[in-house]
Amino acid sequence: MDFRKELNKIELEVNKTLSKLLEENVGLRFLSKKDIQEQNFGDIFEFRNEFTGNVHNFLPVSIVKGGELEAVDENGEKIDGDPVSMNQLSIEDKISLIDLIKEKI
Repeated sequence: MDFRKELNKIELEVNKTLSKLLEENVGLRFLSKKDIQEQNFGDIFEFRNEFTGNVHNFLPVSIVKGGELEAVDENGEKIDGDPVSMNQLSIEDKISLIDLIKEKI
């Protein structure tokens, strides 16, 4: 198997695993309101804005309906616009999010 096919297979497996975890754990919270107020944050993730292509740091707050993430920025401010979707995450952040979800459930 060539490297590109192997990489595609791994990415597909990561996407399937994350999608399943997001759908099965709607409502799961990573940060409480108190954590946000006190800026007691955990891991920082990055997402790419699908329209501008800009990359932004964020902290996942909870999983919302549709398998997306309610998120805040590094200052604890809610991120404008739609929730963050898994399509906006790098493969590394998808793997980190899988680990974070598994830690919380």
